[in-house]
Amino acid sequence: MSLFINEKNTFEEVNSYSFDKETELQELLYENAEIIFSVPELEINDKEVAIKFREYMTSRGPIDILFITKNADIILVETKLIKNQESTRTVVAQIIDYIKALTTENFENILEKNCKYKNVNKDFVKDEKFMHLLKKNIITGNISGIIIGDDIHPNLLELVDSIQSAPHLAFHINLIKLEVYKNKEQLIISAKNIENTKEVERSVIKISFENGINQPVIESETPAKDGKGSKPILTWDEFINNVEVKYHDSIIKFRQDWINVFGESINMGTVGFSVGFITGNKRIGVSYFYDNKMELITEKYRQKLGISDKSYFVYKKELEKSQEVFDKYLISGKQVVYYKDISLESLNIIFSATLLFTKEYSKEKE
Repeated sequence: MSLFINEKNTFEEVNSYSFDKETELQELLYENAEIIFSVPELEINDKEVAIKFREYMTSRGPIDILFITKNADIILVETKLIKNQESTRTVVAQIIDYIKALTTENFENILEKNCKYKNVNKDFVKDEKFMHLLKKNIITGNISGIIIGDDIHPNLLELVDSIQSAPHLAFHINLIKLEVYKNKEQLIISAKNIENTKEVERSVIKISFENGINQPVIESETPAKDGKGSKPILTWDEFINNVEVKYHDSIIKFRQDWINVFGESINMGTVGFSVGFITGNKRIGVSYFYDNKMELITEKYRQKLGISDKSYFVYKKELEKSQEVFDKYLISGKQVVYYKDISLESLNIIFSATLLFTKEYSKEKE
């Protein structure tokens, strides 16, 4: 792909950029987690990193990069350049080994691990809720494994799509390709999801022969959602019970309005839910809601998703009805809004704006 930049009314082609060593790529991603977190298909619940490691040592070897967000999401990153021979099948086995090794560690010890490259967010609070979520994600293997590089070897696509080598864990793997260009001293980077594992609901088949009966008895049993092999997501009742009572009616109404328009396109997570819509065979996520906060669609997020001015105008126009949200948050580029910091009326306006915007945005994607 060619990339051009407009300078002084002329278009100049920007040269592609190649990493000499994987350590260069690792350093870039370690210092700039937003490159990974901005990929929509990953649906990372919380974009704020609580603690991060580089060359995190496990019993199976060092993890290139390990991110843990403030919502205890675990993102394990393995970098591979296409020229590296391990960029084919080996890297998939490698990342699964690392995920398995991570699930055998004590969740409290992970945070205290000595590591040459380690950074703890100064705003991070290790409270009871965080520790509970981290423990749950570690035990169940609810980990995002990411293989990222300058290109993705074709042999990996089918392998990742069909992988079943750790059926007792709820991990998933994404293949991300980086397209990198250099303009003078600036790097221009685009991260694109190429493929990812599909979540499979596994069941156990029991075949038994009872005394005196020649015919076998066959039973099918689906594992409990909070057991290993199932992603430990909240039920709607669990989520709403975590929310302060005064917000219940507004959130319940928003959810029902969304289902009425877009069907069952709400995805529950470990700490909240995301709203989106289905176009073709693809789900496009729009916004995230938690038990105590939510995320606005900022100008930066609009550009990332390629949302048109027309659709975004609908969103901004509705939010103008709440000056505290429009001025204090949206115009200032602040994405996270805590329910306690705004009025109930403003919260309802955010819900309304999200719904109206998505109606317009979904038409663009048809």
